[in-house]
Amino acid sequence: MKFGNGQKICAENVKSRLKFLLKLLKVRNKSLIFQVDVLISKLSNSILENLLFFICSKFPTTSGR
Repeated sequence: MKFGNGQKICAENVKSRLKFLLKLLKVRNKSLIFQVDVLISKLSNSILENLLFFICSKFPTTSGR
């Protein structure tokens, strides 16, 4: 799956994006971060791609990370 700007997405990209979002929101709760990691590991790639698309549309970044 690719975005309009040609950026290809994958599960690893989703994981890094979610971790970045947690940092951006200043989440300090290690338990919550761990729960997000576990959740990510259980989701299928298509769900992860849809989740990343949603995150990118709601929280755009100029760095492309």
